Formats: sequence, C-alpha cells, structure tokens
Amino acid sequence: MRVALARDSVRAAFPLPNPAKLAGYRIRYGDPQDFRQSWQEVFVKGAYLFLSDKPAPRIVDAGANIGLATLYFKLLYPRARVLAIEAAPATFGLLAENVAANVPDVAVEHCALGGSDGETDFFSLPGSPLGSLDGHGGGERARVPMRRLSGFLDEEVDLLKIDIEGAEREVLPELAAAGKLRRARQIHLEYHHHLSPDEDRLSETLRLLEENGFGYRVSGWRYPGRVPEPGQVEDVAIWAYRK
Repeated sequence: MRVALARDSVRAAFPLPNPAKLAGYRIRYGDPQDFRQSWQEVFVKGAYLFLSDKPAPRIVDAGANIGLATLYFKLLYPRARVLAIEAAPATFGLLAENVAANVPDVAVEHCALGGSDGETDFFSLPGSPLGSLDGHGGGERARVPMRRLSGFLDEEVDLLKIDIEGAEREVLPELAAAGKLRRARQIHLEYHHHLSPDEDRLSETLRLLEENGFGYRVSGWRYPGRVPEPGQVEDVAIWAYRK
C-alpha cells in the first residue's frame, strides 16, 4: 500500500505533459492514468506485437481509442497501411489529432461497429478508453454512425485488431457470415467476458474461429492474491492465426 501511495505521489508531482512526447511521437490524451496504463500495455509490454513477412502489411485497428496501437503498428512497420476505427466522439477527435500529427498516411473512420449499417447510441466517458453500445461502463450517450466491419475488409488483412467492449459478439459472426473473417491472417481480439455475469459464451467465439480455419492462443488476467469470483468481468486476449 505504501509503495502504491508513493508511486501515485510521484506521478502527481511529475505529471506527463499533454501532449506527451514519447517514442518520437507527439500524443494528446484524455485521462492521464488511463494513458499511462495503455502506454505500458502497448509500448512497454508489447500487447500487439506481431510478425509479418510484408514490408507494408494491411492492418485494421478496430477500437483504436486515441491511437496508441496504431502508432505502435507504424513504429513496427513504417510502411504499414492502417485503418483506425473509433466510435466515441471525443476520443475520435484525439485519434484524428494524433494521426495527423504523427502518421498522416493512416486512414481514420468515426463509427461504432455492429451487425448492421445505420446509427446507434454509444456511451463513453470523456478521456477514458472505455465505451460501449450497451452502456455497461456508464458515460455520456451520443448518436453515432454504425457500420459492419465486413464493409472495410475489401482485401486480405495481415492483422485485424479488435477491442470493441463487447460488440465483438455481433461483429465476428457478421464477418463470418459475409465471408470476410477468413480474409484476416492474424487477429488480436480482446474478448470481454462476463459483461453479463450469468453469461458464459466464450466458447461461441472460439468455435467461430475454429470453423473459419483459425488456430488460437488464449490468455487472461488474474490479480495476484485475489480470490476469483463467479461472474467477475475479465478481459480475455485471443491471438488467432489462419492455419
């Protein structure tokens, strides 16, 4: 506890500038704590590290937030062709600014992803990486465009990164039904388990991947020293690869 308090005191005394200048990038962000955590995940721990045999891989970043994963992909592969998609209006503004300031050859799209095209309510907290169609994380409601992800996969995709706060349950089946899921060579999926505490549906997603010719590795996060609770929300990382 004392270590945590000391760390928080240091952070308060030496706050990050906004925009921050890290890894050669100029990055504007919302909530400082969320930014630090996301930076650690993406750039320090390498959560989205992947290998490609192409100098200019095609990458779709679905749920791009403020663009950290997109910037990381361009650091790995400077010639990568990246599409970054984000639904939350304020967060999309930061994404667009960070792309324009650092990697202007990246395409950005403001929309939520779902099982059909049209409009939808989207809930988000300003400055937070959390946002959802069903409002499970709270936040302000805004009317935003909704698109099917299959409409963006008009060619083979070397990496499909999906972190869309539960909407993957609609998006992945729609991709498969449209015959577009097989166009991805690798998938980094963050599956949101137990958003409804009584629902255990992870097997549906794994079965869908298997039926579409993917192998996969799965990892979850358990807090050390904490007893697991039934129905506890958990982010499950699934790396899938086309066999």
